[in-house]
Amino acid sequence: MFDVSKSTAHTLFHYWLDILQDLGSSGSGMLV
Repeated sequence: MFDVSKSTAHTLFHYWLDILQDLGSSGSGMLV
């Protein structure tokens, strides 16, 4: 059976990485 909570955490993790990369490219590289 598929673990929904793990799937959600995985999706949020990659979403957060995308945010960090976007901030980094905007000049806020301290967060990465």
